[in-house]
Amino acid sequence: MAALQPTYERRVPLSDYYVCMPASHSGLTEVRLYPETILKVVNSHPEIPAGLPSIVAAVAAAVAAPSQIEISYGHSYMFVDYGSSNRSGDPLVVAVKRIGATSGRVKTFYFAQRPAKAVVLWRQGHD
Repeated sequence: MAALQPTYERRVPLSDYYVCMPASHSGLTEVRLYPETILKVVNSHPEIPAGLPSIVAAVAAAVAAPSQIEISYGHSYMFVDYGSSNRSGDPLVVAVKRIGATSGRVKTFYFAQRPAKAVVLWRQGHD
């Protein structure tokens, strides 16, 4: 089976944000990643090389094909990708806030172990 390629693009000509196509299990049809979010991660998580194009691709992959999706507070989701981890084995976590009926915005991303009591909306292999 071929690996799923993440989908991200600059949807609006001359726009400065990326549009990621999320996993259908979230109920979202698009997730936007803005440069100010990347800058926030650069400044608050120096351990993450957030300015690299490969990190943008990893965020898009986590949103498009996560290992699990957790429900968070304030109409937010945590897209967790165990396939993309740091040296300690912590998975990539992408926090997405629902904006409107079917759109979302990446609020932050980081590497962290998941809490045992996370509220899981969907988990890979448990369709």
